This record gives sequence, structure tokens and C-alpha cells, in this order.
Amino acid sequence: MRWFKGLRDKVFPMQITKRVYIIVTVLIVVPVTLAAILIPVEMLRVQEAQRKQELLFVASSLGARLSQAYDEISEHSQAQGKSSEEQVWMLNQVLQPVINDFNRYYPDLSLGYYSLNFDRIVAVGPNFQAQDLQPIPHDELYFKIYKSGQPNGVRSLSPVFYDGKTGLRVAVPIYRDGRVIGHTWVNTKLDDIYADIGAVVRKILLIGLFVLVVALWLSWRMFDWFSQELVHFADALVHHTYDPSDKMLPEFNPILDVVKQDTDELLLAFARLQEEVAVRESAETELKRSRCQSEERFFKVFNAAPSMMLLIRCQDWQIVEANESFLEVSGWSREEVIGSRSEDLDFWAIAAERSRFREMIGKKEGFRNSEMVFITKNHTPRALLVSAERIDLAVGHCALVAMTDITERKQWEREMLRLDRLNLLAEMAAGISHEVRNPLTTIRGFLQMLKMKPDCQSYNGYYDLMIEELDRANSIITEFLSIGRNNLVEQKIQSLNTLIQAIAPLIQADALGQDKSLVLELGDIPNLSLNESEMRQVVLNLSRNAVEAMKPGGVVRIKTFCELQEVVLAVEDEGAGMPPEVLERIGTPFLTTKEQGTGLGLPVCYSIAARHKARITVNTGLYGTTFYVRFQMLQANEGRVPLREKLAKGES
Repeated sequence: MRWFKGLRDKVFPMQITKRVYIIVTVLIVVPVTLAAILIPVEMLRVQEAQRKQELLFVASSLGARLSQAYDEISEHSQAQGKSSEEQVWMLNQVLQPVINDFNRYYPDLSLGYYSLNFDRIVAVGPNFQAQDLQPIPHDELYFKIYKSGQPNGVRSLSPVFYDGKTGLRVAVPIYRDGRVIGHTWVNTKLDDIYADIGAVVRKILLIGLFVLVVALWLSWRMFDWFSQELVHFADALVHHTYDPSDKMLPEFNPILDVVKQDTDELLLAFARLQEEVAVRESAETELKRSRCQSEERFFKVFNAAPSMMLLIRCQDWQIVEANESFLEVSGWSREEVIGSRSEDLDFWAIAAERSRFREMIGKKEGFRNSEMVFITKNHTPRALLVSAERIDLAVGHCALVAMTDITERKQWEREMLRLDRLNLLAEMAAGISHEVRNPLTTIRGFLQMLKMKPDCQSYNGYYDLMIEELDRANSIITEFLSIGRNNLVEQKIQSLNTLIQAIAPLIQADALGQDKSLVLELGDIPNLSLNESEMRQVVLNLSRNAVEAMKPGGVVRIKTFCELQEVVLAVEDEGAGMPPEVLERIGTPFLTTKEQGTGLGLPVCYSIAARHKARITVNTGLYGTTFYVRFQMLQANEGRVPLREKLAKGES
């Protein structure tokens, strides 16, 4: 019914007169069209019935004549003893003149006689030929009369006519001694009937078409006049110029009275509505002005707030505003932030926190001081205390997000925890170092004495093992003392590159022994105030950790360079990186991932760095870990030795 809906949508927006005219036209055209179709069909049916009756009369008459002739030829003595072909031919000699006689009276008919005894045609006309005397297939419609015993008339494609057009065929059975011996048939073409009916139909169609055109034209004129009157009436109603005395459309006078009454009421209501609209517009204007002032004050506070703040539209989670504190900490520009979503900026370090944030805001719930982690533009993680609340602004429902950066506080907390542990170790080292070292020294001396006696030579392996373990215990105590050492060490201005180059062969030998290698990338850096022995220990500890963290074939890189008024020593490995739980506790005494490690190497490095007013940072990932020792530069150009001069002096 889609076509009907489309037709309705096209018709009903028209004027009412056109719609009525179309309906009237359809009501006239449809019956006339049906009549033009049904009348010829009915005429054809009547004509066929009449023609069939005529054909039955001719076939019955022909059957009577042929039955008499058949009796005469059957009694003829010459037919006795003849073959069937000769008897058929003798029958044709007698019956064909009868057929020809009928054809003179009915030249437009095809006549014939079929003998059931001989199972073939024995006479046919017009235009008889000898080869026409042949059998007829028993599936022909003629043979129905042998079952019913009644005349039969049907439409069929008659082979008698040259062009094979549809014809009307009638067959009548011939009886002899109470049994059917054959039948006569009469055929006629239907073209003549069609031609007669066509002539009549053409006349009817011409007359009907003329009447239809006249009726449609008169209808159009009447509806055109009616349309003009309706337009005049509508225009008069709009301009209040309609004269009730006009009798052209008196039926509309009651409508006019109702319209006038309703118009007066509408004008009164419209006046009241205008007053109410004016009051509401004034109130809305005042409300908008107040809201604009409120939003202006809000955005001033928003932008001036020391905490990082965002406005996020809840509909699509786009950032619609960010204050200066957020832009300064995150590193993004306003153009990059506004209109983006947090996932576009890769803002959240943990995707689950983003889902939890949106879930709480979506439920119209606020939250306070939720600790989360986000990533800045330069991929630096920052720890935040996040608070959020839903508010309504001109841009829609938004989430006001306030963030306090607690990254430094978390770092200080970790540093304080580490220092507390270091202080504890310092107290332990100071309290037990001398008490433990003296017995160890005594035991070691007696072991060396026993080792030199001839009677004990067979136990030298055991003595060596015990002495080695005592030395290991002594080294652990020494590291304890190094961690807890608070006194100032002697420092002097010297080149960090020279110190690294001096111990590089030791590191290279250690690396080669494990099928690994060392690469130095030393930049042009100024001299620093260093304690040589302690810095050697820092470089060796970091380098050995890097070598042990890699698989065979790995490369350790030791780099020096300047960055933001700092001299940086970087030790980089190609290991698998550190898990987050280890990274969080890095530098804690006794924290180790090695089977034979003491967990004191990195705490010693942190302690030495603190005595040199340096700091250690770590960057780790799937493809390796880098430890950065960042020293403060001395005063401008103090102690700087160009790299070319150092190379010329043979320091590299």
C-alpha cells in the first residue's frame, strides 16, 4: 500500500475543489472503463452462443443427409469384398457431393464427416484433397462426443484454416442401429465475430469518450466556479469584507458567524497572551543576564583557581573548558584540549579509572578526593586527588572536575619512608659494626693460622671457603656503614667522564664474561664536585645491575649530557624492565630481585647521591631500564672542560 500512501500525500495537500474534482473524475472514468471492457466481453459471449447454435443446426442437418447416403453406399453390391481404403474412397464419392452442396450454402464454414468404423475422415470441405482422408488423433476434442453421446461445441485451433487462428468447432454424433458410427463437424473462424463486435465496440467507445469528455469539461467548469467562490469567501474572511447578503454561498453564513465569534475571542486571548509573553520575556531576559553574570564569575574563579580544573560535557564527554593550571601541568595547549575527549589525549593511566569516573558522573553522583593517575603530554605520570560534581551550564549538563597534584607529596612520602629506613640502618650499623667486626677479624686470623699448619693442609679448601664468607660478611657491614654515613666526605672538582673512562675496562670485562657489551656515549659536560671512590661505587653498582638485568647479547650504554641546568649520568640496559611494585619501592634497603643479592647496592647509590646533592630517577619499560643520576651544575662555566681538550689530553 506504499503507492496508495504516496498518492494520498500528493493529492490531499491540493485544494478541496481539485480533490473533489479528482474524486468525481475517478467515479465517472472507472464505471465507463469497466463498461467498455465488460460490454465487448458479454457481446462476444452472446455471439458465440448464437453462432454455436447455428453450427449445431448445420451439423445436425449434415448428419441426417450423410446417414442416408451412408446407407445407400453400404447396400451397394460393389462395396462388398473391397479393402478398407477402397471402401473409404467409395464412401467419399457418395458423401463428398453432399459436403460440397452444403459448402455452397455455407461458404465460410468448414464441414466434414468422420467414420468410426474406418477410423478416418471420409469427406471434408471446402477445398477437398485426397490426402485429407486420414485418421484423427483420438485426443482431439471431437472424441468427447463418443463418451457423452451428445453434440459438443468448443473453441480450438482448427487445422482446417490456413493461419491456425482460434475457431469455433461443433461436432454431432451419427447413430445407426442404436450405436455411434461416426460424427459430423462444422468449424468457423471467430475473426468474423470479432470484427462485428469490434465495429460495435468502436462506436460505443467513441460515443462514451465524447460523453466522458463533455461530462469532465462540465464538471471542471462547475468546480472551477466553486473554487473561485471558495477563494473569494476565504479572502473575505481574512480581510473581514464578506457580505452576508451575498447569496452565492448562503450555506457558509453559519460558518461565518462562528468564525466571527471565535475571532473576537482569539483577539482577546491574543492580547492577554501578548501581555503574558512580554512579562515572561522580561523575566527571561533578567534571568539570562543573571545567569551570564553568574557564569562569568564562575569562569573567573575557574580560570584563577590554583588547582587543575576541567569542564566535561556529560552528553559526549568532550572537554569544553580547562583552566590555566591544568594546561600548565599537563603540557597541552588550549586548542588541543577543548573539544577533545580524555581518551583522545591518552589522559588516563588506568582505563578502569576512566570508566569508574564516567559511571559515577552518569549516575548524577559527585565524589571527593579520589586518588587517580593521569598522563601528561610528555608521557609523565602524575598522581592526583580528583573531585567532581555535576552542574548545569549553557552548554548542557557538565561535570566540574577539580584535580590536586599530589605527585611531589607522594614522592616526599616515599623519600621520607626511605630515609626512615636508612636512619634505622645507620643506627643499626653504628651499634653493631664494631661489635661484629672484632670477632670476625679474630676468627679470620685464626683460620689463616690453621691454614698454614702442615697438619691442616688437607682442610685448606674449607678454610678458604670460611675466609671468603667472612670477607663477604665484612663487605655487607661496610655497605651498612656506607648507608648510614652522615659525615661529609672529601670532594674535589673533577671530570665525571674521566672517572667513567677509568673504570670502563672493569665494566667491559664483566660484561664480556656474560656475552654482553658496553657502549660509552659521553657528552660535553662541565666538571663536578665529586668524591672519586664513592662515584666509582655508584657507576659500578648501576652498571653491574644493568649487565645482570639483560640476556646474552645485550648492550649497556653509559651516557653523560646536560639537561635543564643539570649534569646527567644515565646507565641504560636492554632488559625486560621492572614491574610496578618493584619500581614503587626502588631504593629501599634489602629490596632485590637477584638470587644472591643483598638489596643494599641501590640504597648505597641513593645515599651517595644525597651526599653529592644529586637525585636518582628511573625510567623503565618493556625494552629496558634507565637510571638517571642528576647533579646540580656548578656556577656558570666553572670547571667546564671541552670534550675536544679532554680527548687531546688522553682522558678518554
